[in-house]
Amino acid sequence: MTGISWTRRKLALVVAAAISAGATGMLSIALVYPRPVVSALGPEWQCHRIAIVTSCTRLEQVQPVADRTGRTAAMRRGV
Repeated sequence: MTGISWTRRKLALVVAAAISAGATGMLSIALVYPRPVVSALGPEWQCHRIAIVTSCTRLEQVQPVADRTGRTAAMRRGV
């Protein structure tokens, strides 16, 4: 009778491969379908949770205003 001789080493290898394949499948599903998260930063932020990592992006672009006031005030003073 022919059959597979299941030693502990072979069994451990098969179990490790099955766990690795399952973890890879679950992680790929988590990356493809991120879950939206309620943002504590405010309504102008959009956050998504991917597995255990949460990433947030700003929905509106921020306009810099610090340089404009510095130049106009310096020009008025004649500096």
